[in-house]
Amino acid sequence: MKHRRRIDVVLSPEYLDALDTHTLEELGEMRVLVDDLENQLSFYRRVLHGRMDVLRFEQRRRRGEDSRSIIEALPELLAIGNQEGNGNGNGNALDRLHADFAPELPEVERRYTSVMNDDILTRLPDLDDDDLTLALEAFGALEEKLSGQRNALHEIHDALVTEIAGRHVASDPA
Repeated sequence: MKHRRRIDVVLSPEYLDALDTHTLEELGEMRVLVDDLENQLSFYRRVLHGRMDVLRFEQRRRRGEDSRSIIEALPELLAIGNQEGNGNGNGNALDRLHADFAPELPEVERRYTSVMNDDILTRLPDLDDDDLTLALEAFGALEEKLSGQRNALHEIHDALVTEIAGRHVASDPA
């Protein structure tokens, strides 16, 4: 039997098939798995937003639109995500830039994992404008994929919660 990634199992159309045949305990376990995956994707999405904010700042700095160094702008960059809705407002803004304590995310394809592990922020001075643009495009593509998966997980979560709530209502003797 071929091993399937958890994200593939949960996002497959069969995951929600025949919910009425599952016990409440099984439905709860399914919901916990969905929540766990959503939290992982959300964390990495926030990290991506932080990195994208830094790269966009660097582009503005190079165009002469901002004269500050990255260090001088860092407090503002760390606050951008919480002010503009980059990410969902959960967690520390520092988490958006640094992933040393990131949860494991084996569900993300290898090419995207390499984007997340890239030391791009330490190489900013060595990158030309084209490399900066390519990095932003790679981050943007990954963010789009992660957002799509998160949205699908939200729909699955809602279906599971609806089924669980329906069972509780049906079993309530009042």
